[in-house]
Amino acid sequence: MGEVMYLLGAPDPEMARIERALDACAIPHEYARAGGRRVTPETAYRADAIRVPVGTRVLVQVECAPAVRPRGLAVRVIDHHRPGDPGYESTPPWYMSASSLGQVLARMARDDMAPAALLAVGVVVPPPVDTREAWYAGGRWYAPSGDTRLCAAADHCLSAAYLGRCPGVDPATLYEWRLAERAAFQRRPVGELLADGVAALAALAAAPRVVIAVEAVADLTAPGQPGTVPELPDAVGLARVGALYRMVKHGRPKIGLLGAGAEAISAWQAEQRALGRETWGVPARGYAGAWE
Repeated sequence: MGEVMYLLGAPDPEMARIERALDACAIPHEYARAGGRRVTPETAYRADAIRVPVGTRVLVQVECAPAVRPRGLAVRVIDHHRPGDPGYESTPPWYMSASSLGQVLARMARDDMAPAALLAVGVVVPPPVDTREAWYAGGRWYAPSGDTRLCAAADHCLSAAYLGRCPGVDPATLYEWRLAERAAFQRRPVGELLADGVAALAALAAAPRVVIAVEAVADLTAPGQPGTVPELPDAVGLARVGALYRMVKHGRPKIGLLGAGAEAISAWQAEQRALGRETWGVPARGYAGAWE
């Protein structure tokens, strides 16, 4: 067990559950840091160089990467955010195994170190017919508990989860869970997040529509529109409408299409590339973006 160390990326509800599973089995882990502080989503892939305990042979990087890799270590990547990541291209029905949380639990089960961790995030089940969404460790089968599924689906493909495309995830339950988790994470009253969500739904309803590949989406980038609004990812899922948005990230104007169907997102990406813009995103997971 001491031969493996996990390096954890930016904090969020999914990463907190990953850490809880590692703690349950006393598996060594450290936070990736940038400039001495824990990384954010913006700095996670250019983290500070790290030191590992003597005897460590495998470094498991979870949604992060140090700028300088320690020599003599085997590196394993657990992620789903960038092209080439193990869970990047997985479609919504496979959200559990594609999510970073699911990947960590599967790896722990393969290493036969996971019973305590799996009980912290799952339940014991009879031998399943389809074993792709379950884990076997210590002579028993485990399946993810309800809120573990909510966490994985929200992180991997939120819009699809709200559309009912993630097996075992109820959209209404998902939103209740999201409100509670995000309020705790942001240290804000649930009522404030709920008010932001209501305002976002109103903005989507008032926004003009533009047709992309026969799908009408709300255009928050049109003249007189706000560009983006707080709680937009949840709002597009609840309203069941895609939205074009614009925001500034890393000092650069970013545009994106969120919550639309795969055909519309693919068409939008093609339009952006034709304009010479760098794009990213996975149409099947309901999102794409580009730098203006």
